[in-house]
Amino acid sequence: MTEKTLFKFEEKMTKSEIAEHLDQISEKLKSREPITFNSDKSIELNPSETSEFERKVAEEGSETSLELEIEWDKNKSDSSDLNIS
Repeated sequence: MTEKTLFKFEEKMTKSEIAEHLDQISEKLKSREPITFNSDKSIELNPSETSEFERKVAEEGSETSLELEIEWDKNKSDSSDLNIS
């Protein structure tokens, strides 16, 4: 099955700003509240209680990247798992 990108947003941030953003996501996961991202459109996600968590570090030329991915089966989500507006 082909992956479809529903939302992508990139911006320059300081380490502190990145940590704050990750803290906000962490708090939403801990409290089992939906995670919301906003830019030109808004997307709300509600991962299932048990999800796959992938960490990936890669190098391309002089750049190093860290990717964090949470993946879940939307058919097994505890409630409506996606809302785009």
